[in-house]
Amino acid sequence: MRAFLVRHGEVENPEKVVYGRLPGFRLSGAGRAQVERTARWLADRLDGRAARWVSSPLERARETAAILAGSAGSDVEIDPRLQEAGSPFDGLPRRFAPRLYMGRWLDSPESTEKPAKVARRMMDAIRTALSRSEDVIIVSHQFPIQLARLGFVHRIDARPSWLIERTPWAFLRAPCALASVTTLTFAHRGLVDPEIDYWCL
Repeated sequence: MRAFLVRHGEVENPEKVVYGRLPGFRLSGAGRAQVERTARWLADRLDGRAARWVSSPLERARETAAILAGSAGSDVEIDPRLQEAGSPFDGLPRRFAPRLYMGRWLDSPESTEKPAKVARRMMDAIRTALSRSEDVIIVSHQFPIQLARLGFVHRIDARPSWLIERTPWAFLRAPCALASVTTLTFAHRGLVDPEIDYWCL
């Protein structure tokens, strides 16, 4: 049983803002080319086997999933559990601006989604998809993919760790480049202790 966790391709972002969950951010031309290369890599791995396609609801992810699925694009399912982590910083500039960031955080600290929550919702989405297919292609975002990997490796739902729950950044060493694929291969239906492979352009 394999879950191919695909990060979307490069996004058109001329204003260089933190786009997070903001609508309207689609793939750039370079991003579409990246995803087309990833699609060829996935096709080789699937080798004609039937697969399930699931995507985050954000435009850049849905566009990535449609390119990956090709003729099966109409079969892509949308799962809100796969979307980007909630953050108060959406729309702020991607540059050093501590006053802006601190002000936004002080205004709405409750809008910061806890990493452990992101990990658990991602794990739930992956398990749901794998309950219906032995191969699933899941299109999501960098931080959620990294947290899903962390969650399965450390089994945070079965044996919660205060250290991982409070300081997950100390454990996020796995890469997750644009249009990359993190593959979780599970040996049995228990969906624990996956073998993990990583591929990038």
